[in-house]
Amino acid sequence: MAHTGKGLKAIYENLCKEERPYYFSRYDTHLTESQAKSVVRRLKENPPQSWDERQVASLLTLDGFKFYLADGSWVLIRPSGTEPIFRLYTEAESTEACGKLMRAARAFVEET
Repeated sequence: MAHTGKGLKAIYENLCKEERPYYFSRYDTHLTESQAKSVVRRLKENPPQSWDERQVASLLTLDGFKFYLADGSWVLIRPSGTEPIFRLYTEAESTEACGKLMRAARAFVEET
């Protein structure tokens, strides 16, 4: 800001023009212990290869299950360490795209 004389909004808009806009969403879902174990088992044994028809490029399992998608968006599913909750996160190029990815993640997690 000091260097350009621009505000954060203007800097962000310029960044979006150079790269792409990024939008983020989060959803917490409560599951029973058996449901939570089922979700983790499915994620470990047969992780999705796509989310909302977007192909998974890689999967990182350091803090949950973070699916990096081929188009630069991502989906993170992680169980809370302190509550019977799964936290779902998505990042994509628009709020609509985030919503679609979130619906796909919720459908996977809430399937029992």
